[in-house]
Amino acid sequence: MRIEDLPRAIAEHPRFGPQVAEAVRLGRRLILNYHHHGDPTTWCVAVCVSGADSPLRIFGQEEVLEELAHIRGFGRDEAEGLDRCLDLGRALQEFHGLEELPELYLQGRPWPASNGGA
Repeated sequence: MRIEDLPRAIAEHPRFGPQVAEAVRLGRRLILNYHHHGDPTTWCVAVCVSGADSPLRIFGQEEVLEELAHIRGFGRDEAEGLDRCLDLGRALQEFHGLEELPELYLQGRPWPASNGGA
């Protein structure tokens, strides 16, 4: 599937679609978290929002991401992730009419190379 087609596929998903649509409706800034699950040869991307009100922050966790959608097999390595995430961010911005590009995260932390998604 082409990256440009992912926002529509997410919107049509029975669980992911309503979660992303509600976050957009509430004006929450989307976050794309590029990550792997222990195997650095298979990468995923999650569409998230900040879980600023999460009780985990009380326990000292810096950032808590609330995952809205998850896409497996989004990349083969860390190096290709930034461009792919930027492309997905632009596609989500256009599809949902977002004012800002989603922020980009790498393994759950802000991605310095992305300059905050700009």
